[in-house]
Amino acid sequence: MCWAVLLCRGDRGFVHNSVLSNVRCKYIEADHCVLINVTADRIIAPPHSIVYNLIAQSDDGDASDPSTPKSSGAALVLQPGEVHVGVFDSDGKQLIMRSNTDIDGGKHWETQVVGNPMSFEAVHEYNADACPKTLEKVIADSHHAAWRSLSSKKRPLENADRVDEEN
Repeated sequence: MCWAVLLCRGDRGFVHNSVLSNVRCKYIEADHCVLINVTADRIIAPPHSIVYNLIAQSDDGDASDPSTPKSSGAALVLQPGEVHVGVFDSDGKQLIMRSNTDIDGGKHWETQVVGNPMSFEAVHEYNADACPKTLEKVIADSHHAAWRSLSSKKRPLENADRVDEEN
Protein backbone atom coordinates (compact mmCIF):
# COMPACT_ATOMS: atom_id res chain seq x y z
CA MET A 1 0.00 0.00 0.00
CA CYS A 2 1.30 3.42 -0.96
CA TRP A 3 -0.25 6.75 -0.03
CA ALA A 4 0.69 10.25 1.02
CA VAL A 5 -1.40 12.49 3.23
CA LEU A 6 -0.13 16.01 3.95
CA LEU A 7 -1.89 18.60 6.13
CA CYS A 8 -5.29 16.92 5.92
CA ARG A 9 -8.25 17.01 8.29
CA GLY A 10 -10.72 14.16 8.43
CA ASP A 11 -11.56 11.44 10.85
CA ARG A 12 -13.58 8.73 9.10
CA GLY A 13 -13.29 6.60 5.99
CA PHE A 14 -10.20 5.32 4.20
CA VAL A 15 -7.33 6.36 1.95
CA HIS A 16 -5.79 3.70 -0.29
CA ASN A 17 -2.96 4.20 -2.79
CA SER A 18 -3.74 7.92 -3.10
CA VAL A 19 -2.08 11.30 -2.75
CA LEU A 20 -3.83 13.93 -0.61
CA SER A 21 -2.66 17.39 0.37
CA ASN A 22 -4.62 20.03 2.25
CA VAL A 23 -7.88 18.04 2.20
CA ARG A 24 -10.62 18.85 4.71
CA CYS A 25 -13.61 16.55 5.16
CA LYS A 26 -15.52 14.62 7.79
CA TYR A 27 -15.63 11.40 5.75
CA ILE A 28 -13.50 10.16 2.87
CA GLU A 29 -13.19 7.19 0.55
CA ALA A 30 -10.07 7.77 -1.54
CA ASP A 31 -8.79 4.96 -3.75
CA HIS A 32 -5.99 5.44 -6.32
CA CYS A 33 -6.74 9.16 -6.68
CA VAL A 34 -5.20 12.61 -6.26
CA LEU A 35 -6.87 15.25 -4.06
CA ILE A 36 -5.18 18.62 -3.61
CA ASN A 37 -6.72 21.55 -1.66
CA VAL A 38 -10.24 20.10 -1.37
CA THR A 39 -12.94 21.00 1.18
CA ALA A 40 -16.15 18.97 1.44
CA ASP A 41 -18.31 17.30 4.04
CA ARG A 42 -17.84 13.92 2.35
CA ILE A 43 -15.49 12.87 -0.43
CA ILE A 44 -15.91 9.73 -2.52
CA ALA A 45 -12.97 9.56 -4.93
CA PRO A 46 -12.68 6.31 -6.89
CA PRO A 47 -9.67 5.17 -8.93
CA HIS A 48 -8.03 7.66 -11.28
CA SER A 49 -10.12 10.61 -10.12
CA ILE A 50 -8.38 13.96 -9.61
CA VAL A 51 -9.64 16.98 -7.68
CA TYR A 52 -7.75 20.24 -7.35
CA ASN A 53 -8.62 23.42 -5.47
CA LEU A 54 -12.32 22.70 -5.00
CA ILE A 55 -14.90 23.54 -2.37
CA ALA A 56 -17.93 21.26 -2.68
CA GLN A 57 -21.19 23.21 -2.62
CA SER A 58 -24.43 21.91 -1.12
CA ASP A 59 -27.64 21.49 -3.11
CA ASP A 60 -29.10 24.59 -1.50
CA GLY A 61 -26.73 26.68 -3.63
CA ASP A 62 -27.61 28.02 -7.08
CA ALA A 63 -29.21 25.02 -8.81
CA SER A 64 -29.36 26.95 -12.09
CA ASP A 65 -25.58 27.32 -12.17
CA PRO A 66 -24.08 24.43 -14.20
CA SER A 67 -20.65 25.10 -12.71
CA THR A 68 -21.84 24.19 -9.21
CA PRO A 69 -20.97 20.56 -8.43
CA LYS A 70 -23.98 18.34 -7.88
CA SER A 71 -23.70 17.40 -4.26
CA SER A 72 -25.67 16.57 -1.18
CA GLY A 73 -24.69 18.25 2.06
CA ALA A 74 -21.44 19.46 0.46
CA ALA A 75 -20.48 15.93 -0.57
CA LEU A 76 -18.14 15.44 -3.49
CA VAL A 77 -18.84 12.17 -5.29
CA LEU A 78 -16.80 11.40 -8.38
CA GLN A 79 -16.81 8.67 -10.98
CA PRO A 80 -13.63 6.81 -11.94
CA GLY A 81 -11.37 9.01 -14.08
CA GLU A 82 -13.27 12.24 -13.39
CA VAL A 83 -11.28 15.45 -12.99
CA HIS A 84 -12.74 18.45 -11.11
CA VAL A 85 -10.90 21.75 -10.69
CA GLY A 86 -12.10 24.82 -8.82
CA VAL A 87 -11.16 28.10 -10.51
CA PHE A 88 -11.63 31.17 -8.31
CA ASP A 89 -11.91 34.83 -9.24
CA SER A 90 -10.77 37.70 -7.02
CA ASP A 91 -14.31 38.04 -5.59
CA GLY A 92 -14.20 34.44 -4.31
CA LYS A 93 -16.64 33.06 -6.89
CA GLN A 94 -15.75 29.49 -7.78
CA LEU A 95 -16.14 28.02 -11.24
CA ILE A 96 -15.94 24.23 -11.41
CA MET A 97 -14.26 22.89 -14.52
CA ARG A 98 -14.66 19.20 -15.26
CA SER A 99 -12.77 16.83 -17.46
CA ASN A 100 -11.81 13.19 -17.58
CA THR A 101 -8.45 11.47 -17.58
CA ASP A 102 -9.30 10.21 -21.10
CA ILE A 103 -9.62 13.79 -22.44
CA ASP A 104 -6.50 15.49 -23.82
CA GLY A 105 -6.89 19.10 -22.68
CA GLY A 106 -4.40 20.29 -25.31
CA LYS A 107 -6.48 18.83 -28.13
CA HIS A 108 -9.71 20.17 -26.58
CA TRP A 109 -8.30 23.55 -25.44
CA GLU A 110 -10.85 25.57 -27.41
CA THR A 111 -13.79 23.17 -26.87
CA GLN A 112 -16.31 23.04 -24.03
CA VAL A 113 -16.08 19.50 -22.67
CA VAL A 114 -18.11 17.53 -20.10
CA GLY A 115 -20.80 20.24 -19.90
CA ASN A 116 -18.43 22.97 -18.75
CA PRO A 117 -19.79 26.52 -19.10
CA MET A 118 -16.67 27.53 -21.06
CA SER A 119 -13.60 26.09 -22.74
CA PHE A 120 -10.24 25.75 -21.01
CA GLU A 121 -8.97 28.55 -23.25
CA ALA A 122 -11.80 30.86 -22.13
CA VAL A 123 -11.01 30.15 -18.46
CA HIS A 124 -7.35 30.94 -19.12
CA GLU A 125 -8.30 34.23 -20.80
CA TYR A 126 -10.77 35.08 -18.01
CA ASN A 127 -8.03 34.68 -15.38
CA ALA A 128 -5.16 36.11 -17.45
CA ASP A 129 -5.04 39.42 -15.54
CA ALA A 130 -5.65 37.92 -12.10
CA CYS A 131 -3.12 38.65 -9.37
CA PRO A 132 -1.78 35.29 -8.10
CA LYS A 133 -1.08 36.70 -4.63
CA THR A 134 -4.65 38.01 -4.31
CA LEU A 135 -6.11 34.74 -5.57
CA GLU A 136 -4.00 32.73 -3.15
CA LYS A 137 -5.47 34.67 -0.22
CA VAL A 138 -9.03 34.50 -1.61
CA ILE A 139 -8.75 30.75 -2.14
CA ALA A 140 -7.25 30.11 1.32
CA ASP A 141 -9.92 32.29 2.98
CA SER A 142 -12.68 30.53 1.01
CA HIS A 143 -11.50 27.06 2.03
CA HIS A 144 -11.09 28.16 5.64
CA ALA A 145 -14.63 29.62 5.74
CA ALA A 146 -16.10 26.52 4.08
CA TRP A 147 -14.37 24.20 6.56
CA ARG A 148 -15.41 26.34 9.51
CA SER A 149 -19.02 26.11 8.31
CA LEU A 150 -18.83 22.35 7.70
CA SER A 151 -17.06 21.53 10.94
CA SER A 152 -19.64 23.43 12.98
CA LYS A 153 -22.45 21.21 11.64
CA LYS A 154 -23.33 17.92 13.29
CA ARG A 155 -21.79 14.96 11.49
CA PRO A 156 -24.29 12.86 9.48
CA LEU A 157 -24.42 9.12 10.06
CA GLU A 158 -22.29 7.62 7.27
CA ASN A 159 -23.61 4.11 7.55
CA ALA A 160 -26.93 3.45 9.26
CA ASP A 161 -26.09 -0.27 9.50
CA ARG A 162 -22.84 0.30 11.41
CA VAL A 163 -23.00 -0.81 15.03
CA ASP A 164 -20.87 0.92 17.63
CA GLU A 165 -18.99 -1.94 19.30
CA GLU A 166 -18.26 0.06 22.46
CA ASN A 167 -21.97 0.29 23.43
